[in-house]
Amino acid sequence: MALKQYSWKAGFPKPAVDANEFGRVMEELDQGQGVKAADLVERARDPASPLHAAFLWDDDAAAERYRAAQARRYIGGLTVVRVHIENGPDLPARQFHSVRVTPDSQRSYVPREQVMGARELRVQLIATAKKELEGFLDRYAAILADSSFLPKLGEVLDLMKDEADQLAVDATRRRSPRGAAAGAEDDLHQHI
Repeated sequence: MALKQYSWKAGFPKPAVDANEFGRVMEELDQGQGVKAADLVERARDPASPLHAAFLWDDDAAAERYRAAQARRYIGGLTVVRVHIENGPDLPARQFHSVRVTPDSQRSYVPREQVMGARELRVQLIATAKKELEGFLDRYAAILADSSFLPKLGEVLDLMKDEADQLAVDATRRRSPRGAAAGAEDDLHQHI
């Protein structure tokens, strides 16, 4: 039987452990019942373990990272419910989104209204949504290969790219002196 070859996903933050080594340890731990994360951590706890370097063992630093991850999860789970919708249901929507407010800034959580009011931020959010959908497809492509909706998800990805590209073009056009005048002219024609 041929050994499986493992690799880390593209764009995945690569730990200090070879993917093949990690995969082999997962195979060893799997006794037909699956592998629990706690079992993997326990195996990696031994400094002689090939997985030891993949984990942060400084408890204070790990606790801070865990709390930051909790904060991100809580921020991501916070929704606002629009309660004054005529003839329609209340729709919960995520209120804060992680974006770079300026190209050289770190990511921060920005209210939805600010994201929707700034083309550059909307482009980032659409790109993030596209990346998450691509990640979903990567995770489940083999399982969903025979599904009738898989091609439609590909079409959705194309539409998301097109919209992000158009928003980026519009934002660039509005920033240039000629583009601002053309953008105002386009807005005027849309209202006539």
